[in-house]
Amino acid sequence: MITKQMGGLMEGVSNRSKDVFVTSSTAITTKYLSIYEQVTRITLANAKNLTVYLPSVKEARGLVFDIAVVSDGGAASLSVADLSDDAAWANLVCSDVADYVTVFSNGFEWRTLVTQNDAS
Repeated sequence: MITKQMGGLMEGVSNRSKDVFVTSSTAITTKYLSIYEQVTRITLANAKNLTVYLPSVKEARGLVFDIAVVSDGGAASLSVADLSDDAAWANLVCSDVADYVTVFSNGFEWRTLVTQNDAS
């Protein structure tokens, strides 16, 4: 695994599986996914909400993205948003451990394949 620091954000990216691990904090409230970050695991810390932005729907054509909450410090939520390039997209919200969202881009819009969440 390679660990890199970007603007105060430490994140682990596995070259082979393209997994991303993100922990919400006072300094980290948003994460913009690249097309290479298709598996994202989120730790929600101490009531710190996080918004994860999917990559451009056009750029991600043919790709599947799986985003899951693996740890929850309590009273926090994860919003999965697009870059405003899919007019029909509505943000998905996860707030509990084991909540997840799996989406697919057809190049024109995001399609929700599977969700497990109580907050949406």
